[in-house]
Amino acid sequence: MAGRLLVKRVGKDFREGDTWERLIVQWFKALNRYLDYERGNDIPHWNDERSHTGFFAAAAWMLDGVALEEYAVERHGNGRGRRKGKGRCDLYFDVDNLPCLVEAKIEWRVGKKHIEDRLAEADGQLGGLPRQERDGCVSVALCWVVPELKQGSKGGEKVLTRIAKKFQGANHLVAIYSVPLNDRKGCEEQWRQTYPGIVLVGRLFEDLMKTE
Repeated sequence: MAGRLLVKRVGKDFREGDTWERLIVQWFKALNRYLDYERGNDIPHWNDERSHTGFFAAAAWMLDGVALEEYAVERHGNGRGRRKGKGRCDLYFDVDNLPCLVEAKIEWRVGKKHIEDRLAEADGQLGGLPRQERDGCVSVALCWVVPELKQGSKGGEKVLTRIAKKFQGANHLVAIYSVPLNDRKGCEEQWRQTYPGIVLVGRLFEDLMKTE
């Protein structure tokens, strides 16, 4: 059982682009490893935000890096919906001396505005972190886009590709993981929905870009 990596695109504003490309490849391998292990009992990409972030953390470990998920932080409020007080950051990882902070969201709808709204939420959480927490790190907002289609829907790969094409900026990171119908139909017969795959959409934290 094997999914396919249809797209792997790293915008030019991402420093150490080769490292990001290697992370995407290992993320793809981690998803496929789970898919093969479950053999029709489960598919990796229909799970929740926390699970997706875990697969990306696994990619960092697979590259001999380190990763820390859901760790405690102090958040600063700024009057724009960011809560002040104790909180958690979704992911910190360091691969090849590329330290990165990630806040991630999941979106089941395919509209660009829905995805951009989730990225904005992640930006808000990154902006709530103390400056010293972000100093020296690349800060990235991620959205795991998992199209939830009607059972029997055709053209799943086309849906995934259309989503990816909406995010081609220099500050974007985009990848597509697609699973053939034969490797997911057993699960989907129970769910009565179709989940053709996942689009990873990342964007550099805008405040960070303004200071560079």
